[in-house]
Amino acid sequence: MSEEVDAVDRAIAALEGQRTTLGDAVVDTALAPLRAQRDRLAGHHGENRRLVTVLFADLVDFTVLSRHLDAEDTREVVGQYFARWRRAIEAHGGVVEKFIGDAVMAVYGLERSFEDDAHRAVRCAGDARGPPRPQPRAGREPRRGAAHAGRHRHR
Repeated sequence: MSEEVDAVDRAIAALEGQRTTLGDAVVDTALAPLRAQRDRLAGHHGENRRLVTVLFADLVDFTVLSRHLDAEDTREVVGQYFARWRRAIEAHGGVVEKFIGDAVMAVYGLERSFEDDAHRAVRCAGDARGPPRPQPRAGREPRRGAAHAGRHRHR
């Protein structure tokens, strides 16, 4: 491995030496895959497998709800929903992997693994469950949406 890292380092140095001739844009573009390769070679050798628990949640009937709200109210509902889930996920030791549309994906056991990661995810879902509560603007009726959290096992 050391010889491969040295070869990549020499290629990086050679490209860096051509920066004044080729320009920053060309050199930076050419260096990106070399640096990524160097990181792979110098980093972890082999696969790192972990048993993780993945939690998915989304707003039930979000499409219907969003048809009845204006854009600002929809953004507020989704923002409150995501904030509630983020707090619950982090409070139970999980990591928000991503927000996708009106859905949340969280992972337990990715950065730090606990024996009860699956239970933590279920407790998180219980804490975060419930409809978002948008604050109505003056003269407007509040609207409600529902959120459901459940457990699904796929093999």
